[in-house]
Amino acid sequence: MVSAPLVGNGVTDRYRSPDPFHPWGFGAASRTSTVLPDVTVFGPYTYLATEVLWGTVALGVLWWAGAFRAAARTIAVLYPFAFVWDWYTLQAGVFEIPLRTGVTLLGIPIEEHLFILVVPAMVVGTHESLRKLDGRHEPTDAA
Repeated sequence: MVSAPLVGNGVTDRYRSPDPFHPWGFGAASRTSTVLPDVTVFGPYTYLATEVLWGTVALGVLWWAGAFRAAARTIAVLYPFAFVWDWYTLQAGVFEIPLRTGVTLLGIPIEEHLFILVVPAMVVGTHESLRKLDGRHEPTDAA
């Protein structure tokens, strides 16, 4: 499908499909029928706020699963690769982050550092939660 350039009132329209019948409901017709929270009210703290929210969820899942050590090991291994990947894609202009604080650490936004922590924590927490629900294994952090 060929899409026309997006026209709208700023950042929130950037990711909406110009197709009013888009299967995910992001088109013009859905703007009046779909109620989504407007997280852009946080302005430059929007990305940070979402990382803190989902980071809190990840911590809760890790706590429930008893998998803090497993997540820490996974993050320690993945972090250097994710950091280089993130730094490169930002430098190459692959993506931009318009709603961020502007605070950078080692060449990437502070929010990206949090993202690199939150995603593997959520994945490990979810995996270990499923193991716990299956009842076949002890939590990863068990002695």
